[in-house]
Amino acid sequence: MLKKRLFYVFFALNIIATLVLLGMVLLTKIVPTFYVTLLLIVFIIIPVLLLILQKVLKHHKQRSKVRIIGIVLLIIGIIIDMVLIYYVYITNRTIGEVTSANTQSEVIQVYVAKDDPAENINDALSRDYKFGILKVGDREVVNELITTIESSSTVKMNIVEYPSIIDLVSAMKSSSIDSFILSDAYMDALSSMEGYAKFNETVRAIYSTSVETEIKVVKKNDDTKKEDVSSSYEYLPECFSVYISGIDTYGPVTTKSRSDVNIIATINLKSHNILLVSTPRDFYVPFSIFDGAKDKLTHAGVYGIDTSMDVLGDLYDIDLNYYIRVNFTGFTSIIDKLGGVDVVSDARFSAGGYTFVEGSNHLNGVQALAFSRERYSFADGDRARGRHQMAVIKAVIQGMTSTNILTNYSSIMSELSGTFQTNMTQDEIGEIVKDQISTQKGWNVVTYSVDGSGTTAMSAAMGVNAYMMVPYDDTVEYAKELMTKVKDGYTLNQTSVEDNAPKH
Repeated sequence: MLKKRLFYVFFALNIIATLVLLGMVLLTKIVPTFYVTLLLIVFIIIPVLLLILQKVLKHHKQRSKVRIIGIVLLIIGIIIDMVLIYYVYITNRTIGEVTSANTQSEVIQVYVAKDDPAENINDALSRDYKFGILKVGDREVVNELITTIESSSTVKMNIVEYPSIIDLVSAMKSSSIDSFILSDAYMDALSSMEGYAKFNETVRAIYSTSVETEIKVVKKNDDTKKEDVSSSYEYLPECFSVYISGIDTYGPVTTKSRSDVNIIATINLKSHNILLVSTPRDFYVPFSIFDGAKDKLTHAGVYGIDTSMDVLGDLYDIDLNYYIRVNFTGFTSIIDKLGGVDVVSDARFSAGGYTFVEGSNHLNGVQALAFSRERYSFADGDRARGRHQMAVIKAVIQGMTSTNILTNYSSIMSELSGTFQTNMTQDEIGEIVKDQISTQKGWNVVTYSVDGSGTTAMSAAMGVNAYMMVPYDDTVEYAKELMTKVKDGYTLNQTSVEDNAPKH
């Protein structure tokens, strides 16, 4: 009687666990219908067959042994259910966190000279200080900060606007203003300018606030999906482009910062082709926020990832409605969780205390970071760094789509949370994963870097001359041609891409 009761208890628990698992799998929307059906058959039909067998052998002399075997199988089924529930939970939670963080953060501070007598913002207000701000940039955020400060005081802030960071700083140095309001992202950019590396040591903050704002992606063509009538996907067109941004910070992935990695991935789900196009950080390109005035691409990140996407979208005349942002902290940990990646180098060089050989290199996270950041060992500097970054991304793609990921799946998924940020929805990511599971096809990943010539030119954001890379227009046009080919379903070959590329 006890064995019979145990059988029914474990039968009920098995069915409940299976239904919970089935519900969670359906919720994630990443498992193809075939596998869901298979799951249903295996985890529901088998317990039901065991139940029927108990009824059939009700008066058989071996029914006790059969019941024990049935209990063992049910327990095994419950354990498998619970393990799979855990994996599905981790997957669902990670995708939800990665896709739900559609914001960017920054710290905005009110600065005075280091030896200024004002100890806090109220001191500055009581002394009728003049506060400098930028005309272009986070005006909504700065205006809210000004309103917040004024709401707790009877004094109105005396505000003076300046067109660039250098104009703002120069006004501070000449005592035309007594204080200025600026985001940490701008201060970081200022520290990279010649003659201003130690400027932050000459000032101090008397007021600070952390601000989180929504990333507003401008969709140049809202009819993309409507036009792609041949798409067999519910949420995605069969081909789309994603901006991959690597920010120059070790802090939270949402932090506004200069973007040192600027890669556009054109992805064709049907042909399983990916084209990675790298744009050097110093590319001298028009900024719509400055009415077409030019600046280096990396400075766009100071104004937010949406500004970077707007600049690159105009450069290549494409819709960039999706982005993936990763910081250097996440970069290293993800590669370590993958067990390292195999990266192909086009030359032998040393960086960060490591030596990389020409050909294949198996790299851990720290080594891959050193590999992807090095530029001083090469005559073409930043262009070489762009090639290395794409080589690492290609290796990560191959690692993430290989069967090896299953051996460390839960820790990899946990590591992804907080290290990546994207505006793709959970349904859209689920569709990509579902396609990969269904087809089990590898990806043909081809890379190309646009090029330019070095010069000194005016920075619209900084208001001073700085090193820039003037684009070679034929390389930009060639990149646009390659993007079109991938969208049209053409399979690119790396050797052919390099052989046919413009030479400078």
